[in-house]
Amino acid sequence: MKQEGRLTKLIINSVEESDAGKYTCKTKDSQSTAELTVRELPPSFKLLLVSQEVTEGNSVVLRCELNKPAPAVEWRKGTELLKNGDKYQMRKKELQVDLKIVDVSLDDTGDYTCACGEQMTKATVIVNAITPLQLAPQKPETQTQIPTSTTGASSYVEKDRREVHCIDRLVLYSVKDLCNYIMY
Repeated sequence: MKQEGRLTKLIINSVEESDAGKYTCKTKDSQSTAELTVRELPPSFKLLLVSQEVTEGNSVVLRCELNKPAPAVEWRKGTELLKNGDKYQMRKKELQVDLKIVDVSLDDTGDYTCACGEQMTKATVIVNAITPLQLAPQKPETQTQIPTSTTGASSYVEKDRREVHCIDRLVLYSVKDLCNYIMY
């Protein structure tokens, strides 16, 4: 309480829901009552969604965290409201909220939003096409030995940052650190 001349003030710092109620100030000559209503702040996102890249056929999990419990959240892809099922698996554990997208395809590329009341967080999922056969990543400085054909014919082409090595019917595609062998 704070006294300023004939005025007495009750100051409540860091107001919480439990502070709501009736407050009465009594003096020798009078009494005054006031009611305090506390409106709870809505939940907000403590950890935001993070954009991700995934190769088609795999699964991806979008995860965010609320600052306090909320009755429900909504997941959207663009403007489409997503439903929990085999493709989209939604989970809420305490303050953590997850959306697992199973067996992603190129059509799953897009912006995903998690909304809780007026609060929302957004991330982009980029789905990369699967190549015919993917092997373990190779170190860029190491060279892969390719068996030579009976004729020994070979060629080298560079197109769109992809190195293509052809030895008769064996083709080696090298994209970044990932090597793919394709027989044609």
